[in-house]
Amino acid sequence: MLVKKQSQGNTTFNDGILKSVSIRNGGILKDLSSYVPFGQKTVGYNRFFRAYNNDIKISKVVVVPFESGLQDADYVECGFFREPNQPSIYKVVQCQELLDSKPMCLQLSLEKVKTKFDDRRLNESTN
Repeated sequence: MLVKKQSQGNTTFNDGILKSVSIRNGGILKDLSSYVPFGQKTVGYNRFFRAYNNDIKISKVVVVPFESGLQDADYVECGFFREPNQPSIYKVVQCQELLDSKPMCLQLSLEKVKTKFDDRRLNESTN
């Protein structure tokens, strides 16, 4: 009889917050989502070098709640709790469902966007 593999523990989302943003013509136009908490994971050796061979430089791997609605090719603005005044823009290059974790979550592979964007958002918040 097959036995379900036990997960390594509960997944936490306590390393920072991110939100999906709309970017066009060198500027951040608007927020597409409210703040979503995330937990940071280690970028694995195989994941990093397989992406690197395809000219993708994965700089972060994070997990977010399953209901967050994020997808591949979205741009996200991440704020890490250890670096509160330095939000960075990343592109989601892979979105993987982790259905066997507790709670279910999405694992996002993020590539840092080196371009500096003008913040053209209105002072309205989507929270």
